[in-house]
Amino acid sequence: YSMIANNIDYNSYYKNLEIVYKMMKFVQRKYNFIKFNIKPIRVRYLVELKTDKNENVVVFFTNREVLSNMRKIQAYLLKEIENNIPNTIILFCEMKSIISYKYQKKMNKKNYFKSYTFVLDDMIRNMVFPGLIVGKRMFFYDRKVSIMHIYIESKNFTITQFKANMITLALKKIFEKDIIIEIVKNKNKL
Repeated sequence: YSMIANNIDYNSYYKNLEIVYKMMKFVQRKYNFIKFNIKPIRVRYLVELKTDKNENVVVFFTNREVLSNMRKIQAYLLKEIENNIPNTIILFCEMKSIISYKYQKKMNKKNYFKSYTFVLDDMIRNMVFPGLIVGKRMFFYDRKVSIMHIYIESKNFTITQFKANMITLALKKIFEKDIIIEIVKNKNKL
């Protein structure tokens, strides 16, 4: 698979991929109780964002097989990347296509799994993994202004507010939609 975007900085792409592979080997050695084989990551698309405060968000879009293979170590991998590389958040998502409802209706092939809503929800679920989405609200302020609030519960405190803000930034860049992610503390466990 090749990169889709025309304006990709390949040096940055290979640097980020090298970071991921090094950290995967590190996680494999450190957490040796997890049975995991390092396989090549087929990146279909890459989004890299930099903020004014020299913070980076890198989103790797890959296929379902690679993502399901990564789920075994993803929580440990993301934790080690955040600890060893300051101000950098790396996220993994499945590449999905969106087919507009109008086109689906015209072709008489209606498929909810290709709709904007389903793809957005799945993308958010992938980005906040290993956190859990516990609630979602849509606030409509005007015909053109709507903000989605997503409430997540962080498993073992793997998602910090910094990471939630960076995920929000990535979603705003990718979907051009205002999304606010808030971390909810589970009162039952306290």
